[in-house]
Amino acid sequence: MNSVSRKTKSENSAEILAAFVPLFWEINNLKRIRAANLKNSFAAKLYESAWQQIIGGGNVRAVAVETARNALIGATMGAIDARVLRSAELKQNAVETILCRAFDAVAAPVDTALRKEMRETIDGKLNSDETANPHFVELLIRQPRSGATKTGAPKRIFDQPENHAEHSIIVGVYAVLLAPIYAAEIETVFFAALAHHFHNAYLPDSGFAGEESLGEFLPRVFDVFRRKCLAEVPEKLHEKVWSALEIIEKADAPEAKAFHAADVIDRVLQMRHHAEANEFTLKYAMEEAELVHAGAIQEFHYGVLRAAKLI
Repeated sequence: MNSVSRKTKSENSAEILAAFVPLFWEINNLKRIRAANLKNSFAAKLYESAWQQIIGGGNVRAVAVETARNALIGATMGAIDARVLRSAELKQNAVETILCRAFDAVAAPVDTALRKEMRETIDGKLNSDETANPHFVELLIRQPRSGATKTGAPKRIFDQPENHAEHSIIVGVYAVLLAPIYAAEIETVFFAALAHHFHNAYLPDSGFAGEESLGEFLPRVFDVFRRKCLAEVPEKLHEKVWSALEIIEKADAPEAKAFHAADVIDRVLQMRHHAEANEFTLKYAMEEAELVHAGAIQEFHYGVLRAAKLI
């Protein structure tokens, strides 16, 4: 990308960010997508897979691009992936067709070059058998996030809270997709997202308000727990992880801007989910979500509901 195109994207970043929000909303929902073949949510599975590949020696940038691509496909098809489709005895080319169709349905806001790179990696093949999760990954999946907190105010505890693995991977996906806007390096923003809550593998999340009580001891606590997680990561990657974490202490560098944009959007969309879940109505289900969807038996369904005085 040349300097002219970088400047143009930076100047239009507000418009581009707004265009991403509908897609990001669908990706945020991957935290709540579950399936019989998944132990945890689809988003948690993405977090597991990313670290398994990285610790197994995978190229971090390639893992980041693949993870974002799978999130885009998941935004359309949920947990229906290549493995599920191949288990239905579909050939590789049929699986590739379906996955490309799902990708194309939502990928329009993505930078052209990045979108092309992602699409070209869709092949319908199955990944090799997965390795065991690092311990910190399991802990982050089990560690709930606190939600919105404010010093001196009562906590609002949400039912079915997201966990730290889900938040981290969704921030990572957003950051990868936003990286071209800020001319940011994909590997760095992905590492920053994957590791920015390492401390919460061992530190229960009491929110910003609770952490304030740690006062001058907070940096020490964070450092110790981050190092416990890093002990499970190949030593050759330690410097890259630390560097990424240092970069996001401010919002000056391109990578920091991409990360912080992703992080704050995810936090707000998560709260939007809680707000909308609590305002769900039957009217929305019937009229907006088309609970009784179009088809040969739609009129019969409506007749039943009218007779039962449900509509």
